[in-house]
Amino acid sequence: SEPMTLPTAGATAVTTRQQVTSSRIPFGTGRHATYGSGIVTISVVAVDGNGNAMYNGALNGDTAQILSACLTAEELAAVSAGAELHIRLTVTDEPPAVTAEEKQTFAAAYPGLTVAGYYDLTLEKKLGNADWTKITAANGELTITLDVPEGLVAPGRRFSVLRLHEGAITLLPDIDAEDETVTIATGLFSTYALTYEDDAKTQKQNAPASPKTGDRFPATISGIIAAAALLLRRILAMATQI
Repeated sequence: SEPMTLPTAGATAVTTRQQVTSSRIPFGTGRHATYGSGIVTISVVAVDGNGNAMYNGALNGDTAQILSACLTAEELAAVSAGAELHIRLTVTDEPPAVTAEEKQTFAAAYPGLTVAGYYDLTLEKKLGNADWTKITAANGELTITLDVPEGLVAPGRRFSVLRLHEGAITLLPDIDAEDETVTIATGLFSTYALTYEDDAKTQKQNAPASPKTGDRFPATISGIIAAAALLLRRILAMATQI
């Protein structure tokens, strides 16, 4: 895959792509680990808009990285001292809660991009006996990989992700080296859109075929001449009979 060339408003400039080699927690699975004396469970739940389980991506990173992004210093100390911690990332594909206004905001932000789908990313934590708490803004970025739907993968097509958070649109470039996946780094959790941009060659290949005027014109003239000749023969035949 090649680096993307896109408008810079709200975007982070990148010039290279990299192989994501950090530890992975595939969607639909989890990780059990220890941090000091504490027990940590990190789970990744992925569902479609109807609540059906999906397995189309992964949360990347080792346990220390994820905890650092999700917890305060006091919470880290509590876990290290023996508190039990649960962290849950929920990814909803085509969430029904995405409004028409939000879709219009995505479409208008970068007109050169085609929106291919929407996601809701929700990050939560539960420390000890406390209730689940949503993390809308993490302390640092988490790296998340999404599988590109098979029917969308095409030569010359470059994918990215748009994030809509508190009314602001941000372009998140694909940082992995695979055409079949999109990997983003984000610390804000809300609504996202998968987008793509085709190069000029791919745009031409995907354009609907249009009739060639030059080919159609001679055929029309030939048809008129043939019809006129047939009519003339019939007239001459009738004159002969008279």
